Amino acid sequence: MEDIIKQLQALAAEYGLQVVGAIATIIIGIWIAKLISKFVGRLLKKKDVDETLSKFLVSLVK
Repeated sequence: MEDIIKQLQALAAEYGLQVVGAIATIIIGIWIAKLISKFVGRLLKKKDVDETLSKFLVSLVK
């Protein structure tokens, strides 16, 4: 049982920061995609682009 705990601690020490970094990258990427899609949606609305096309382009950006 102690061997398993030591192995898990070694794996956590080796890959822990990589996993945290990957999760942070995903969260930041999703946040940036939302910001960009909101910006594109507002821009298309100001330019009087067709609503259907606007929704499609915003979903494409996401």
